[in-house]
Amino acid sequence: MREVVNTARSCLTDEVNADSPIDCIIWKKASTAYKKQAMELDFHMRALLLLAKTTRKLIKQGKICM
Repeated sequence: MREVVNTARSCLTDEVNADSPIDCIIWKKASTAYKKQAMELDFHMRALLLLAKTTRKLIKQGKICM
């Protein structure tokens, strides 16, 4: 899960740091949408990580059988 989050953040950072002037123009105009998507991605990934940790804890306690 963490690898997916880190990969997504890396891709977004790479897009932001592109050297092409065209990419800069696109980023400038689309930055609000990208920032919103990045915040939503972070929120969902944090929720999934919390769910995974909670599920793992419950499995270890024997409250959930797999």
